[in-house]
Amino acid sequence: MTQEQVGTILGVQKATVQKYEKGSVSNIKPETIEKIAEVFEVSPSYIMGWDDFDTKYDSAEMSKEIKLIEEISRIFGYVGVEFYTLISQMNDDGRRKVLFYAEDIFDKYKGEIEQ
Repeated sequence: MTQEQVGTILGVQKATVQKYEKGSVSNIKPETIEKIAEVFEVSPSYIMGWDDFDTKYDSAEMSKEIKLIEEISRIFGYVGVEFYTLISQMNDDGRRKVLFYAEDIFDKYKGEIEQ
């Protein structure tokens, strides 16, 4: 499939598809990620780089992932989705460290955060 064909399916220009491929677009809409996953028959997690496996997607599982990404985006915006991307790639020890650092920062700057 050519970049032009992918662009037509997604409703974007070939140049945008090229940017997606290069990773130079960091705020791809969840619905676009879903369309890309459907086109290539992979999971949204694979498209986002959260999964190492290029497996056919399960539409029910994909719907759950898309809903989760949309909810994170709705509540926390782009930063939340990026945070989720990073933390989902960590093991439990790494996640515990992030939680510890976040709690420490919150405690240290609590007065400033609440304003």
